[in-house]
Amino acid sequence: MRTAARPLLALGTALSTALATAAASSPAGAAEPRAGGPGAVPRPVAVSGPSPFAACTLDPGTDQIALNAEVEPELSVDPRDDRHMVAVWQQDRRSSSNSRGVVAAVTRDGGRTWRRDVVGGLSLCSGGGQDKAGGPWVSFAPNGDVYVSATTRTYASDESAVEVARSTDGGRSWGKPVKVAADTAGVYWHDKPSITADPGDPRRVYAIWNRRTVHQDQHDVMLARSLDGGRSWLPAKAVYRSERPDQGTLGNQIVVLPNGSLVNVFLENEFPIGGPPWPPADLPEQVRAIRSGDHGATWSRAAVISEHRLNKPVLPDAGTPVDASGIIPDVAVDRRTGALYAVWAQTGISTSDSAVALSASADGGRTWSTPRRIDHAPESAKGGNGQAFLPQVDVADNGTVAVTYYDFRANTPAAGTPTTFSMATCRGASCASDPARWRERRIAGPFDIENAVKWNGPFIGGYYGLTHTRNSFVTAFVMANSDADDKQDIYFARTPASPGVRH
Repeated sequence: MRTAARPLLALGTALSTALATAAASSPAGAAEPRAGGPGAVPRPVAVSGPSPFAACTLDPGTDQIALNAEVEPELSVDPRDDRHMVAVWQQDRRSSSNSRGVVAAVTRDGGRTWRRDVVGGLSLCSGGGQDKAGGPWVSFAPNGDVYVSATTRTYASDESAVEVARSTDGGRSWGKPVKVAADTAGVYWHDKPSITADPGDPRRVYAIWNRRTVHQDQHDVMLARSLDGGRSWLPAKAVYRSERPDQGTLGNQIVVLPNGSLVNVFLENEFPIGGPPWPPADLPEQVRAIRSGDHGATWSRAAVISEHRLNKPVLPDAGTPVDASGIIPDVAVDRRTGALYAVWAQTGISTSDSAVALSASADGGRTWSTPRRIDHAPESAKGGNGQAFLPQVDVADNGTVAVTYYDFRANTPAAGTPTTFSMATCRGASCASDPARWRERRIAGPFDIENAVKWNGPFIGGYYGLTHTRNSFVTAFVMANSDADDKQDIYFARTPASPGVRH
């Protein structure tokens, strides 16, 4: 069906590859907003740069393309050498969602410099036949192999797919992506995959996501497994079905406990994955967890971590939406003790009506603590400067828990909406029950979020990367720029993995 397009595809791919090589020849610089004030960490480093797809002319449809705009980075650290990290993200955001392709960046000096390259074969602009790609996720295996998962959409064949690419050289090059699921989009719609390489066994890799049966509006959590280090994949299977036919799951993410058990955490609500028909009811959101003690062969019933209402951040001065609701929770595990921590954003726990909640489990995800607000955004009126949103969580090797988030505390009545990126940290058994134990440090900003690309409001993504090295937390996140031709970039920051002090 695409024979006639091959000469153009080859030309676009060659141009994209040349631009990617040119971009990679000069390491990413540090011309970005400065972190400052009490508790500040060294200024972030810019990881992304000029789009490698600038010369691509193969875009289908009438989408507006935000050239040079990046969203939804993920970050993983090589367990054999924590100076070696790989970040991935959506490149050139499209107005109908997703992007023109997935870009990866590699550092081997702890984040000071980065080399960028395209993960090939995931879109027309990156040498594949798919029209667009989105939702990238990255994970290092204990042997140094790197896995990237993403969704792809192909209009000519009406295909919705989940694909996985593997690198055996630490992210310098990528093998041909494997479709672990591919269906007619009008029948099954695949969304928001994540990928987890088992930290204790390089043979085992897990990809997990939501699949919507469109005409029945039925949703299943789908799991694909590799038992041979990504060389082959077992057929994807459903491991959880939403109790209501009009409810789906988002943000499925597997973590592996020290004993090898798997825990998948997700949000369940009536979000219409894949578009209409629209759900008939506005239901409470639930953060839930399912467990597997046999490497994903069988799974438990779902435990409820929280039932709440979704936060809907707005620009404090204008009251118009910011596309940064808490539809994607995050989860992390303490590799020493097996303790689990989950975070999300919600209403009802702050006067601003958008705040960060945390819950913990000490029994492998069977039961969870009462959710507590742990961000340090100042209290404000509803929709005011105290709104906090887009949290991520991680646990360092020494047991320190870190939660990052954005908020509007720096906003003033002047034009624009200054936005701050901060981290709260805590260590000890009472972190989940005593919010006063958390200490905060500023990581970056403020930057004006109104400069970001628009998708139901300013959009910097639904998630970003937070993980750790031996003695530091490291994060890859988005900040908006003042350049209309380069609306936002991916930045990297490092901060000590300590509980912090009160500021």
